[in-house]
Amino acid sequence: MTKKNIINKSIKNVFIMDESKLTRIVGVINDKYKSLEIVPIVKFDILLSNGKNLSLSELDHVFLQDNTVKNPINIFKIIFNGSTAGGIYNCEIILNKVRSIIDIIIESYDIKWANELFGEVDEQIDRLIVKNAMNTIKREGLFFGFSVISAFLLVFSLAIYFGPKSNINKYFLSEPDMKLLITESQKVKNTEDKINFIYQILNSQLSNLSEKSNTIDSIKSILNIKTFLILLPLLFIYFSFIYLVKYCYPGSIFLWGDYIDYYQGILYRRKFTWNTIILSLIVGIIGNLFVFGISKF
Repeated sequence: MTKKNIINKSIKNVFIMDESKLTRIVGVINDKYKSLEIVPIVKFDILLSNGKNLSLSELDHVFLQDNTVKNPINIFKIIFNGSTAGGIYNCEIILNKVRSIIDIIIESYDIKWANELFGEVDEQIDRLIVKNAMNTIKREGLFFGFSVISAFLLVFSLAIYFGPKSNINKYFLSEPDMKLLITESQKVKNTEDKINFIYQILNSQLSNLSEKSNTIDSIKSILNIKTFLILLPLLFIYFSFIYLVKYCYPGSIFLWGDYIDYYQGILYRRKFTWNTIILSLIVGIIGNLFVFGISKF
């Protein structure tokens, strides 16, 4: 007896399965069975989030399911079972919404048929995959780390830009000090004069360094209107970004029933947050930085 061949693949990625894509996948599988004049037994198994199981034999019946937001489809299986005198011809596709995993399993004694079916199914499954950075951040558990790093960079950037300036410039002598010391240097005659001259230089430098260097002055140099005009929009952007990742990129979806309107609402909020809030605030921040830069001259 010929050995049974099994071809399988597991894909871990966010996906969106809608009516047209599901109809296309089922059609592709049906055509491969027709090529062998096999009439398969077809069923669609559904597991809802409340634990309820459904087993349907018609694709139209799948689309009649409410697929509510509170009790959505969590796992969906497409199962084709066929056989001939030469052996079995099985195909199963499992879509797990919670884990964002798609499993393809094909069993047949006819390796050529199995490979051809696998290639066509894999091509259709690839069209379900949603590839973007936001879903990657959320799926890979990078959200918390990304938030912490973003907050750190925000505070660090503000401290650098608006914080107390380096004391290096204060340590060097001012122009009046230089003129005075040049005059005094001409009076140096002996070792004692040299020591006094060096003392005078150091004293002038320390005086410059001590000006406005206390903690209160440092805090006041940061807490000003410029900082506020930059910090407030940055905070809005930061929390808007957190909102986007958490609520506007829901992960994998079975897009029929009640979920169609729900997903349209998500897309609207996503577009509004990106375009109206984040991009507008970024433009405002760039404008403020430009104005502050001009005002320094």
